[in-house]
Amino acid sequence: MPELPEVQTISSQLQKTILNHKIRDVWSDWPKTLQVVSHQKHLKIKKTKKNLKKEESDEILNAFCNDIIGKKIKSVERI
Repeated sequence: MPELPEVQTISSQLQKTILNHKIRDVWSDWPKTLQVVSHQKHLKIKKTKKNLKKEESDEILNAFCNDIIGKKIKSVERI
């Protein structure tokens, strides 16, 4: 787990370099951890059950990609 100063440094660097850039591609090695719920351009991502079939996790990843590819990065925050 990174320490807070490291997280702030990364967040500040990303804020300077990627704002207003468009998302061109997405990669995830854990697509089963995503669940996409789209509500009028607001994307909510929640954890989902871990025993999904590969087809189900691929479908979730594809939906996630379709929702965010082409969107602009408006802000960078640390949580």
